[in-house]
Amino acid sequence: MKTRRYAIALAVGALTSMSALSSAVFRFQFDENGNGRYEMPGTGWITNNGFVGIDPSGGLPNTNVLMYKLPEAVGAGDIAFYENGKSPTVDYLSDVFRFWNSAVAAESYLIFYSDIGDPDLADTGFPHDLNPYIWIEESGVEGGTQWCVWDLGYPNNNRYEGLSDVGVPGPAAALPMLVGLAAIAKRRRKV
Repeated sequence: MKTRRYAIALAVGALTSMSALSSAVFRFQFDENGNGRYEMPGTGWITNNGFVGIDPSGGLPNTNVLMYKLPEAVGAGDIAFYENGKSPTVDYLSDVFRFWNSAVAAESYLIFYSDIGDPDLADTGFPHDLNPYIWIEESGVEGGTQWCVWDLGYPNNNRYEGLSDVGVPGPAAALPMLVGLAAIAKRRRKV
C-alpha cells in the first residue's frame, strides 16, 4: 500500500512539473501525419503543423521522427499509451508523447512516436530510453479510429489530443454511400 501511495504521489508531482513551465494554457490536437492545431482559452484555432527531422532527444538515434513545436514551454518527459482493453506494458505499447526542450533555444517540442506498421510519419517505433511518467489507455477500437488523450484539466491546464489511427471503412460502411449515389444518378436521369 505504501508503494502505491508513493507511485501516485510521484505521478502527481511529475504531472504538475510538466505543466508548471507553461505560462499560457493551450489545447493541442494533432495526428500521426503532421497535421496539428492549438487553441488557447478565448482564441480560435491556430494551425501548428508538425515536421520530420532527426530525433533531437536521442530516443531513436539517427532516425527521422515526427515533431511538433509547442506554443508554450512545458516540462520534459514521456507519456505512454497502450492498446484499448490491454495491459499497460511494453507488449501493448501503441503510442508515446515525448515532451522535449531544446537546450539551444527556449522551445518545447512534442515528439510523436507510434508503433511500426502504417506509412504514417509517426510510425517510427519507440524510443530506446522510454521512461513514462504515466501509462494511459487509448480510446477507440483496434482497427478503427483511436485517440491518445492526455488532459491535465483544460481549460485550466493543457490538453493534448493525438489521433493515432483512423479506421478504413469496410464494405458495410460503403453501402449507404453507394445507395445515395445510385439515387442521385436515378434522379438526374428523370430531369
